[in-house]
Amino acid sequence: MSVFAYPKVDNCNKFEGIGIFKSALPESMKNVPKYQKLNSERAEIKNVLIAVTILCKSAFDSPKGVYQQKNDHLNSIGNSMQLSLFLSEVNRARKLKAKLNIEKIWATGCIIISGNTPLLSIVLPKQFDEKLKAFALQSESLLFIIPKSNYDSDQHDSILEKHKIKKLSLKEFNKISNLNLCSNKILLCVQDNELKPLMNSLFVTRLRDRLTLKYFAIYSVIVFLLIFTLIGTFFFKQYWKQKILNREALRFYHSIFNELSNIIPPYIFNQEILPYGYHRNSNIEYIGSCMLANDGTIIGNIAFHYYHSNNYLVLNCSNGSIEKVSTIDRNKFFEYQFDIYDLNARIMTQDYKLSNSLKEQIEIKISKNNKSFSHKKSETVFVVSNNNETTIQKIKPLHDNSINMPFVWIPGGCFVQQSNSKIQCLNGFWMAKHEVTQGQWKMMMKNNPSFFNNCGNDCPVESISWRQANEFIDQFNLSQNENYSLPTDMEWDFAYGMISLDPPTFTDDLKSIYPRCYFGEEKNGLCDMKANVSEWCDDSKYTEETTKPVRGFSYNTPIELINHQRRYHQDKQQFDLGFRIVRRIE
Repeated sequence: MSVFAYPKVDNCNKFEGIGIFKSALPESMKNVPKYQKLNSERAEIKNVLIAVTILCKSAFDSPKGVYQQKNDHLNSIGNSMQLSLFLSEVNRARKLKAKLNIEKIWATGCIIISGNTPLLSIVLPKQFDEKLKAFALQSESLLFIIPKSNYDSDQHDSILEKHKIKKLSLKEFNKISNLNLCSNKILLCVQDNELKPLMNSLFVTRLRDRLTLKYFAIYSVIVFLLIFTLIGTFFFKQYWKQKILNREALRFYHSIFNELSNIIPPYIFNQEILPYGYHRNSNIEYIGSCMLANDGTIIGNIAFHYYHSNNYLVLNCSNGSIEKVSTIDRNKFFEYQFDIYDLNARIMTQDYKLSNSLKEQIEIKISKNNKSFSHKKSETVFVVSNNNETTIQKIKPLHDNSINMPFVWIPGGCFVQQSNSKIQCLNGFWMAKHEVTQGQWKMMMKNNPSFFNNCGNDCPVESISWRQANEFIDQFNLSQNENYSLPTDMEWDFAYGMISLDPPTFTDDLKSIYPRCYFGEEKNGLCDMKANVSEWCDDSKYTEETTKPVRGFSYNTPIELINHQRRYHQDKQQFDLGFRIVRRIE
């Protein structure tokens, strides 16, 4: 029976040996003291269990368990061991193919989850170099599985040539009939999206393992008859089902119209903003918009699409008529579309009305202050309302800057701040998409203070103090004739509250930073608020304290630390501490 080995490198990049994962029945391991059962509750193997759930869920139904070789130096579980552990978990449900009749299979690589897709990720380059050299010197190991992105031809081809190691892709590996007949060791390079093909290349399917050809044929006939029956039943019922759904959709649509008619007047109605007193129906898609004109009439059109129907019902907001159609031109339903952000969440009140005076612009009249203005539909407008005055501000788009820093617009609003549980309200502002990078720092400051300065220009700058961050901003403002700054702790908390609240992303077993946006964007367009480095902020209110707020999780954040809010001395320099910048509207 094969076992899965993971090579281990210490903090000095020195090879320590190999650890072993093995899948076996509990009774077979009772008299094997050198192995212990793996603790599946450890946080480091979360991504492995998610990947197994997605790609081979039947592994958890197997009576087999995964056992780890006891070793004081090799008993930890780091991210670079995840590929080896993943293959051991799959081995609980699926046997290795006959061509893999070898004692040990080496594997190294991290597993990350992107959306609902498990991906294979790289290990630290210096670690990988030592692991490859160690594999080359092994006499009994014939196969080493690695992430392809870790392999550098200029650096590693000489090692393979010297030790007669053959590098194969997964497609080339599948052509080998028996691994023991190979004259060379094999380095199997796997792409980041090839976890499932790798699994199918190494293991036989449960169906071929458990069913004879006779039972497989019977099973196929039963499945065919069942599918044929279901398809016939589906088409037999389809006509009546469609009639019922259309009748149900019509009832939904008339219900919507009746509810809309009882709201006098519906100042605005679109897919994002519903009239006060109207309740959103989760079965219906809202397309287009209605709004109130200056003469008191409602203008616009809105289409309601019942998800279980192929038809649309179109409400003409001007005369209240409803028309049933099979297709619509979605573009025409956005003729009255616009963006308005209101500080106090008074999106639509009787304080102001809208009219489509020209097709290319929207007019807004504010009765309380006797003000009016028009703006193009392509512009973003900021409406500030309070008890005393309503002001209108057109938001200027941020143009290209000398360090190519992209910015994301964060619309203003009110929220409950975690640090004091008070309701806070903010104007909208521009926030840098990601943390200031080492390349951007070098362009402004002509140096690089980062501890991880070999990570590259796209990695965040770190090991800087709060004072140094402000020196960078001062220099940047002079070069751009702008007014950038650090975000306040309140602004950072507000932007963080707009992203998905999944657990933070923890990186490799030997800690390090990653290039900007390595883990993708959040739903509001920002990156790295839950990973990479923590970030310096300013206090929301002026204070003479020498400690300054720090926000965000970093690669070095302890797993048990749930709250990302901290304060550090303003001169503190730490290799998991960087910053991003904001620009407030004038």
